[in-house]
Amino acid sequence: MRMPTYTHQPRLLWNIKANELLLSALKQAAPSDYNCRWIENLEAETLELKRRSTLYETFQHWLSLKFDPNQRRVPAERWQIGMIAEYLSEFLKTFIW
Repeated sequence: MRMPTYTHQPRLLWNIKANELLLSALKQAAPSDYNCRWIENLEAETLELKRRSTLYETFQHWLSLKFDPNQRRVPAERWQIGMIAEYLSEFLKTFIW
């Protein structure tokens, strides 16, 4: 059996984020012995993945800049958004139907 390699950085980032999401859900669940062991193992795995990732800090910085909950939102009545939605719906119809 091949040992896993940690050279595929996007996959590492995806695994880190998936582990963080699962950890947050497990911490909100009812505590049990099984959940506690699972949380402990996931935290150890996440730390190891972060240690092996060369892009984690850069990705976290980019993510913090990408989404700002206080940022003003574009109103739905803007014509550009309508055009994009219309284009996407036509584009998707060609693949779905």
